[in-house]
Amino acid sequence: MIYSKLLGAGVILAAAAMPNVSNAADAYEPVSDVWTGAYIGAFAGYASIDADGEFEGNELTDGPINGILLGGQIGYNHQIDKIVLGIEADAAYSFADGAFDAEGEGVDIDMNYLATVRGRLGMVFGESDSTLLFATAGLAAADFDVEFEGESDGNTHLGLVVGGGLEHMFTDSISIKAEYNYMDFGTETYEDVEGTPVSYDGHVVKLGVNFHF
Repeated sequence: MIYSKLLGAGVILAAAAMPNVSNAADAYEPVSDVWTGAYIGAFAGYASIDADGEFEGNELTDGPINGILLGGQIGYNHQIDKIVLGIEADAAYSFADGAFDAEGEGVDIDMNYLATVRGRLGMVFGESDSTLLFATAGLAAADFDVEFEGESDGNTHLGLVVGGGLEHMFTDSISIKAEYNYMDFGTETYEDVEGTPVSYDGHVVKLGVNFHF
């Protein structure tokens, strides 16, 4: 008899608890994960790069190297609650060039291409976590041609990049981003142009679109 009473009490308690379990399940909302996955995209940008060097003992003045960039990017994001971790690589063809002066002698410098590999760290906000504010840092490479007194030489410079940006997911698979980068390309020697060491640093802004999958 006592076992049947205990069993009946257990059934009553379980039945009473069921509505609470159901309400808890209804109240639970899974964490949004809209940013996790790979993406590929394209961007247009603008570069403004300063050059520092001495030609026949005369420092460069005027400049800078500036112009339009056209390129593309590929990357991967992983969202953990409100935090997004990612990696991105991009490359661009450069239309940037600059005319410098070295005490009356002209120095022409072209930037041929620009590429970066960067980590990204950001935080999402807004409706459905649709907006991402991020910081980025990594490695950068750019190829430059220098012409001085009829001589010319080219070098690829490796350096560092830091920056940040804002990206917004307009649909489940399309986002638009605006980004700023500061780049320091260090110093390389142009052996065919009087063995002159030249260093570069400057700023790049980008506006791009990404397709997520």
